[in-house]
Amino acid sequence: RWPPLLVFASWLLSIIVPAPAWAASEPTQAEVGDAMAAATRAMVAYKAADYETAANEGRKAVVVLGPALDWDPDSVGVLLGITVDSMVKLGRNAEADALLREAQASGARIGSSPEPPADPKDPATPTTPDARAAQHAGQAMLAFIDGRYDPAVREAEAAIAVLEAERPNAPELFSYRTLLAGLYQARLQYDEAEGLLQRNLDEAAAGGNDLQLHGALDALASLRVTRGELDEAEALHRRALELATRLGTPETRASSLRGLAAVDMARDQPEAAIDRLEQALALQESRMEVGAMHLLGPLSALGNAYEEAGRFDEAEPMLARALAIAERTFGLSSPVGWSIRSEQGRLYRSMKRYDEAIAVFEAVLREQEAKLAPSSASIGATLNHLAETLWAKGGAPARTIDLAARAAELQEHNIVQVIASGTEPQKRAYLERYVSGTDRIISYHVGSVPSDASAARLAVDTILRRKGRVLDAVSGQQQAVRERLGGSDREAFDRLREARGQIAMLVLRGPDERLGVDEHRTKLAALEAEVVTLEKQLATVDAVALEAERIELDAVQAALPEDSVLVEIAAYRPFDVHYESFASAFGPLRYVAYVIHAEGAPILVDLGPAAVIDEGVTALRRALANPRSDVHGLARRLDGLVMEKIRPHLGRHERVFLSPDGQLNLVPFSALVDERGRYLVETLEIDYLSSGRDLMRLRAATSRATSSPVLVGSPEFSVAGAAAAGPAPSRRSADMSDQMFRPLPGTRAEVEAIGETLEGAL
Repeated sequence: RWPPLLVFASWLLSIIVPAPAWAASEPTQAEVGDAMAAATRAMVAYKAADYETAANEGRKAVVVLGPALDWDPDSVGVLLGITVDSMVKLGRNAEADALLREAQASGARIGSSPEPPADPKDPATPTTPDARAAQHAGQAMLAFIDGRYDPAVREAEAAIAVLEAERPNAPELFSYRTLLAGLYQARLQYDEAEGLLQRNLDEAAAGGNDLQLHGALDALASLRVTRGELDEAEALHRRALELATRLGTPETRASSLRGLAAVDMARDQPEAAIDRLEQALALQESRMEVGAMHLLGPLSALGNAYEEAGRFDEAEPMLARALAIAERTFGLSSPVGWSIRSEQGRLYRSMKRYDEAIAVFEAVLREQEAKLAPSSASIGATLNHLAETLWAKGGAPARTIDLAARAAELQEHNIVQVIASGTEPQKRAYLERYVSGTDRIISYHVGSVPSDASAARLAVDTILRRKGRVLDAVSGQQQAVRERLGGSDREAFDRLREARGQIAMLVLRGPDERLGVDEHRTKLAALEAEVVTLEKQLATVDAVALEAERIELDAVQAALPEDSVLVEIAAYRPFDVHYESFASAFGPLRYVAYVIHAEGAPILVDLGPAAVIDEGVTALRRALANPRSDVHGLARRLDGLVMEKIRPHLGRHERVFLSPDGQLNLVPFSALVDERGRYLVETLEIDYLSSGRDLMRLRAATSRATSSPVLVGSPEFSVAGAAAAGPAPSRRSADMSDQMFRPLPGTRAEVEAIGETLEGAL
């Protein structure tokens, strides 16, 4: 479909209605394909203010697509509008007039709109509700293209508010809600998106508009798939399919079949998906629509389903057809071309044609690095694909680790932007995307190159970052920091969050037909430079400085107090790089520990299956809650599963900073019993951390301390306070004035011991 921006925001010079064909003979498929490619180039050039290209390519396209598409106003009308406007901007007025006369001579009726859609950049305010709403929607699309999602949402909300206040039954409300729901989904705000789509569904059902109802059902069902609510998604798609059957239109039925196929794929049922996708493709091919763009999605989806089912010989021709369409319309070196080629690379990897897969990924990577911003998520995905293929082929650990490390660095950069600017649900949804990547990195070290120091460093860096960023996601620290700031610092902090949000969304979305590769790279570079400037301005704000600081092994080792060791435990799913089906690629959960000293490489300790350890955790916790249980025996058993394997690597250090994971977060490690029958509290000083990254924060806080700590303890309950002589203040608690409290044994000694420890540390 044509870019929504040009539907909402372009200022068309005229209104085109369906009319007889322009040319005497119907264009060939090849001519239509060339014209669609020219139309795409014209759209992209017009957005980039390259009016020469927009005028020339638009002229080529409109004379073919006008008659071929029966003057569809949302496609040919927009194309004619930008072509004529480009000519006018270049001073080619006579050529613009001639093009309009040709269109009119073809039989198309060209007339003036009562009030044409306004240019969103024009400060003049339209007078009618429809025009004002259209202007807000256009501004929303412009902001969306720029990655400014907060303004985009505000403008889309304003478009809806205008019509709901003045024209509550306006049909455009359906489209504007869909637009706003799409923006919410791009920001991972699924609850807000669902509310809008549900309202569309309710109103379409009440209004009896079956075509609109079908679209509402499919849109809401797709959101349910994204959220993992597969039963609800299936029910909605089935309702849509029944409705599409009654409507009798191939495209609606094909859409619902593809939706149900997406549910099948999410359930790891590729064969069921293949049956639906084959039907959908046949329906799409029966539409007799000129060109082949409408086949791109079905072919790609079917190729991927064939691959997932292991039907490689059938997958290959599907992806080849999809790539041919993408090449003719967008070019091989384009976001669409890269996507289809990457799908081919993954297919070759699954077929164990590793050299072919590597060649594909290397070519795509070269092109992406030449054209895209360095922080592009597409580059990160290609790096990971190439690393995994090299891993599967074997024999190149150094390059595999280098590629995976580059991808991890890029992902960490992008995670920081989301964590710093998003809501808690957004952060959690975004971080969930990287769980499988963490599992792969740990699996590569543990299962393939356990003695490789570089692989160990990459695994530890990844664990430190993921644990640390999860903590950032749920801590609410950003809002607390903002509330402490004032004046220019608060303004700079707000702009920093907004700029990081723009970066996150631009990276997530990548370049597309609305935002060209060059413009995408330029916008990202400008935003990242602004973020660096703002971070320097706010360098004295702890949270900002620590957020910008790199989380990596060297920094954590430098923060380790003297005579201490860090034990970082992680739960992960072992990844089988030679999987036959991705659904079975990850094995049952296991635990791994990395023992980290102030110097040297991390020491790997494979703790084994999580099920056995978690069972031991559950048994010990139940025993601790029951005084009659054999706590000693259960504590010894769990120690044998975990700490007994770790202790030989602690050296002579008695102070242990411990960062557990999974069910081990619930264990009081000091209560475990070693092989000599001693509780660990007798032999080790254990400090718990959410992540080893916490050591960096503790060091920073200590280095900025301006006064010595004050310890309060061992109160003298029998000494009357200064307020005792006056009337007792009213209290909501129970009256305890006649109660006697004796000193707590050992409290004074405990406070003094803590004081001595702190004095030595400071």
